Amino acid sequence: MGDHRVVEHGSGADSLLVLCGLFAVFVALGVLRSRGWSLTSTVGEGVFGGVALVGYVLLLALGALFVWAVQAPERATYLLGGSAALGVFPAIPKLPFLQDVTHALLVLFVVANWRSLRAWREIRMQLDARLVSCLVFLLVAVVSVVVNFLQRGDVWQLKVGLSGLLLLGIFFLVLCIMVVSPAPTVFNQLRKGFLDSAQIAAASGCVALVLLLVAPYSTGLAGDGQDTLGGLAYFDRLKLMFDGPGIAAIYFVCAMSFAVHALSEHSSAIRNSARARLLFLVHASPWLIVATGSRVGKIALVVLILTGLSWKSVRSVSLIALPTTFAALLIALDFQSLPSAVKFHLGYVFPEFFDASTLEKLRLGDRFLALEERGDLLYQAIPAVGEAPLLNQVIGMGYGVSGYSSSLYPSPHNQFIGLIVQVGVLGFASYFLFWLTCSWRVLSSAWRFSSSGVGASWAFCVSLISIFGFAVSYQAEKKGWVLLLLLMMFNWAGASSEKSSRL
Repeated sequence: MGDHRVVEHGSGADSLLVLCGLFAVFVALGVLRSRGWSLTSTVGEGVFGGVALVGYVLLLALGALFVWAVQAPERATYLLGGSAALGVFPAIPKLPFLQDVTHALLVLFVVANWRSLRAWREIRMQLDARLVSCLVFLLVAVVSVVVNFLQRGDVWQLKVGLSGLLLLGIFFLVLCIMVVSPAPTVFNQLRKGFLDSAQIAAASGCVALVLLLVAPYSTGLAGDGQDTLGGLAYFDRLKLMFDGPGIAAIYFVCAMSFAVHALSEHSSAIRNSARARLLFLVHASPWLIVATGSRVGKIALVVLILTGLSWKSVRSVSLIALPTTFAALLIALDFQSLPSAVKFHLGYVFPEFFDASTLEKLRLGDRFLALEERGDLLYQAIPAVGEAPLLNQVIGMGYGVSGYSSSLYPSPHNQFIGLIVQVGVLGFASYFLFWLTCSWRVLSSAWRFSSSGVGASWAFCVSLISIFGFAVSYQAEKKGWVLLLLLMMFNWAGASSEKSSRL
């Protein structure tokens, strides 16, 4: 199957409409969750009966969309690329690993491409470094789960570990399929789905942002914690369908970087409508990033602009994005809440409507880089790891146990220390090796400033820096958008030939 044919198929109106349908379904599911519905609810539960019925109907529609997607590998790949912004499923009993939408799309990708698994012998002969490092990490995780269960007999630890191992196994199968698939084909499909999804998410975010800005708290649209705007915001901080505002911020940093790259290196091949959508994504992203209130996101946005201005191949588009970014950061850099920031600045113009002196108390000030309670979690976890038996320092305390605040195991709120807690120094080393082998072509291209794909290398590097900064404050190794970026890096070999494809 030719590269041109695949790219045109993935950019078809049918796939985009299905992606819009998926967004509508998951927004509706988020609203239902905010009303108290979950898969453990029953249709006959009093006031929730109608809500539960709508929820099950939506899940049936979602199943039909997934059946449609799995009929063709191109569709499954495109929707996998677009899945990062779709958020999470309602909690599924007995399947705790299947929560992020990307996790389900990874399964669909394997099902749609199962014929490629017949080439397993070819994969073994290639001894691909990326596959080897991923397999080593998987094996260390297996040993960690088994050994720790035999030591402690902790059934909860075993359940969490097996759930995580199942997801890791599916991810490994996805990587195996990609090794024997045409790299430009998969890369272009993932990128197309990612950018289309980011544009839809940005449009949804702009609507939610307007509601946060204009709606008083008494309307019930704001001030409802995790359920603000039907689950699209956390109080007056935007989060859309992500787990939290921080993840949403880094997602839009990555989306903005890929949009800048697409506009910079594919300008002559982009249709006018597609160019307009990409420009909208570039200009909307800074406002959405500051609307999340994420300090890491704001820092990553500054890194994106500064490196973009210094990178020749993306400088012109970065200059286009500079005024919007400067305005967004100027208004909300020192605030976690964009509505509060807007009202604070309007207080100087319309003092009769907004009390700027009161809103002054909401500024971050010297708390912008404060460790706060996360630093305490880190300080508690490091000694616990150091005092653990040597075996646990090597293979960890069980894969997955560090991601729960209620766990008896250390939960440092830091991806790197969390990995050492879970899979020890050996697992952390193999995980780092996997990232390095996946992104080696990206990094080497950036170091050489090669003419081929240098703009793409900038986009990947900005994303890596953003993810690294986010991982310092969170544990995000299982989040869908991280898996997506790994998949895109894995197919970096197709980046240099993508210039010939139309977006």
